[in-house]
Amino acid sequence: MIYHYLPYTLSLRAPAVLTSLGDDPNSSRTLPFVPGSALRGAAARGLGDPGSDADRLERFRAVFLSGGVCFLNAYPRAGGRRTLPTPVSLHAEKNGSVGPAGEISAWDLSAFSNAQDDAGTSWPEAALMPLPDPFVSIGGAQPLRVSPARTSRVHQQRDRARGRAWKEERKGREEAHGAIFSFESLDEGQEFDGLIQFHAQNEAECDALVATIKNALPGPVLLGRSRRAGYGGDAAISWSNVRTREVEGTGLVSTDLPVNIEFRALLASACVTRDPETGQIDPTQTVAELVERFAGRVEVIARRWAFELVGGFNRKWRLEIPQALACAAGSVLVLRTTAPIPFGDLLAIENAGLGERRAEGFGRVVFIKAPTQSLMLRKPSASGATTQGGDVPELVRFAEGRIVDAALERAIQEHAARIARNASRLPAPSLLGRLRTALRAEPSAALATLRTWLGQDGPRRLKRPAMDQLERCRVDDGERLAAWLRKMIDGTEQVLVASLRLDALVQRAHVVSEVTARAHWVQQAPWIRARLIDATLASLARRQRQRRSP
Repeated sequence: MIYHYLPYTLSLRAPAVLTSLGDDPNSSRTLPFVPGSALRGAAARGLGDPGSDADRLERFRAVFLSGGVCFLNAYPRAGGRRTLPTPVSLHAEKNGSVGPAGEISAWDLSAFSNAQDDAGTSWPEAALMPLPDPFVSIGGAQPLRVSPARTSRVHQQRDRARGRAWKEERKGREEAHGAIFSFESLDEGQEFDGLIQFHAQNEAECDALVATIKNALPGPVLLGRSRRAGYGGDAAISWSNVRTREVEGTGLVSTDLPVNIEFRALLASACVTRDPETGQIDPTQTVAELVERFAGRVEVIARRWAFELVGGFNRKWRLEIPQALACAAGSVLVLRTTAPIPFGDLLAIENAGLGERRAEGFGRVVFIKAPTQSLMLRKPSASGATTQGGDVPELVRFAEGRIVDAALERAIQEHAARIARNASRLPAPSLLGRLRTALRAEPSAALATLRTWLGQDGPRRLKRPAMDQLERCRVDDGERLAAWLRKMIDGTEQVLVASLRLDALVQRAHVVSEVTARAHWVQQAPWIRARLIDATLASLARRQRQRRSP
């Protein structure tokens, strides 16, 4: 039996809604990737109903019923390669700094031990959070963190006779005619890389299957729902050369493993497994199945995993696919060999996969070398998304600005409260009030006044007693309040991005696109600086009053 992988790239020329589970009834949230089942359905549509044609029926059986072809998920393309789901073990510091190219320092918790007496491998002391980006590149020289661009649009379903949505009472119950609903979609202009796995008895059979798939998917490929309403992806598909392994590059296990060597198993897609005793879906059986595949030659020494519900929709049957609890993509199992393992055995497990629904891309596993405790991740140099054509209505831009402003205000208040809570040797309330008085002016003028007051010389600089109070006060990990104020006044945009986590904020709060949301806060940068300084001084003054009150 031989295994081959046919890489493909989907280039979205229209938004695509690939519905995920959850959200409220009047909205649809999209998956951040193209599931293998979507391309499998497109291929089935391309082959068509074989009817009584014996040759077409044989090709249909070979592709969809024999189990010889598996359609793997298409993940965002970054750095010239296919990304993979972010390992559950990767965490970043909650208040960590972000570099000019989006660099962040990440901790890999699969490299740490829970044992208290394990010197050097105890858990990090810093407050951590999961990485906000759902995908990372593995196998490249520089690890990248990737978040596909997504947009939400509000739609109105109208009554065709009246031209609007309305309600009426019938038999004591309110009946709606029409509705307001929203769709989240993957933006056009992005590229997603996936693979189709073929396994057959010889090269000739594999070549025949490859030719059948390429003929069934000439492009463009329609994906997801609402294809007659401007969605559907309209994806152009391009093919690359056949290869023999799903993931290639550095950091992967690619040699025989001797005894007592640690390595990791990373789930490249969700895994659906059953308990062999009860027959019920049980995602924790992923561990037992993996150990069984190794014939007991490995032991699991750490688990960094998560669980998720998976489902789907069969457009041909117009029925939902039963939901199942699965071991989530990105789950990591740290393994140690108890006997030598040839590389061929590792590759056989990678090729076969784990659990059920493998033809739809479930149960993919990749073996990676032992982890390092920390690594640096950055954003790709150029985004794969493009701005949408056509002018955006002014009302939509106004609404987006209001939403971003509200999110900014919340972030500012939270950051100011955090600074005040950890501050020490607070200045006098009269000095805090004087500084806040200057901030009543227009933001640019207010910042210019504070810049003059905090200067090293000049007739308008603060007197020495006032400056001494600002120098003595400590905020943000021991930084002097005077230095913090100067940083907020004249610091780069990255200072604001790191302080208020603006990258994550625009991802959550944008309406048109992340580009327009970011442009809005950049335009508001003087107001953000002045508002953050004012909110921080107000929080410090409140804390002073609380300390002095009986």
